[in-house]
Amino acid sequence: MNAIKAYLMSITTAAIICAVLKTVVGSQKSMQKIFYIISGVFMTVTMLKPLVDIRIDEIIFDLEGVSKEASFVASEAYDQSVTEMKMIIGEQTKAYILEEAKSMGLKIEVMVQVSNENVPIPYSVSIRGNISPYNKKILSSFISTNLGITEEHQFWG
Repeated sequence: MNAIKAYLMSITTAAIICAVLKTVVGSQKSMQKIFYIISGVFMTVTMLKPLVDIRIDEIIFDLEGVSKEASFVASEAYDQSVTEMKMIIGEQTKAYILEEAKSMGLKIEVMVQVSNENVPIPYSVSIRGNISPYNKKILSSFISTNLGITEEHQFWG
């Protein structure tokens, strides 16, 4: 980045020098042609000289740094998306269980745990409320069949 800044500064400085010299030359026709040739060569050399001096290893080093930064940002974004996906899956699973319980006339509290796998899935559920053994069996079967949460991972209280 510093190399680009230095390159732009040298071009800007060369342009300022040419502008000042053009003012000095003024309106002398014979000097203007010579001035335009000299200033054109000067600007061309100024623009091309840094390109000749570019070191490929510095560019590669800069690109490696950018690549590492991009990998870090991508990793952070992935972690954030997995966290949000887990939250959404947990909330949707909870809503699905609460909706089924409501259709059965039950008032319960539900807490869902989501797995830490690459693709998060509902892993366990804790259910609290006053529920009869019959309704518990029906709701437990519903959770196992529709959500894939086995009875071993269903906690009733």
